[in-house]
Amino acid sequence: MLAYPCILFDLDDTLLDCGREPRQSSARVSRTRGAATRARLLDPETPAVLIALAERGVKLGIVTSAPRWSAVPALRATHLLPLFSRCLVTAEDCRLRKPHPAPLWRALHALEAAPAETLYVGDTAEDAAAARACGLHFALAGWSRTEAEQPGIPHDWLLEQIVDLLPLIGLSGKGARGALSHLE
Repeated sequence: MLAYPCILFDLDDTLLDCGREPRQSSARVSRTRGAATRARLLDPETPAVLIALAERGVKLGIVTSAPRWSAVPALRATHLLPLFSRCLVTAEDCRLRKPHPAPLWRALHALEAAPAETLYVGDTAEDAAAARACGLHFALAGWSRTEAEQPGIPHDWLLEQIVDLLPLIGLSGKGARGALSHLE
């Protein structure tokens, strides 16, 4: 049995960098509303980890304060959009924003998931507060920024890399790399 059969993610500065100049070859540029949107994976293991989670039946969702016109092209450019087809909560979907728990409640409803079985992964104090207010456990995305750049953000788990999610939820008895080996 999985510790968290449902995982929700923040988008910008958790899964993707949607605004800074690309620093890796995983950068993609897409066009939306006539303006270039830069989107790059913050951790190159992100697609493999998300695919491994989805293949094992984990419900995946995104809860972001970004507008849909920005989030969808960024997810499409990094080939992650299909993994979140069941749940993508953006600024237009909920009139209240994080740290209010309403966007997370909307995602839980869409995925038919309970707070006790859901982990929220994010990078800000607002993400942590929303998770707490919704009754979710919160994992701080340590790959997003240094610990010094995220001082005092309360969290249940600190993940150094996205691959750390696998053993956290109960996958990969042989270590996190073992769960990804069939995807390489």
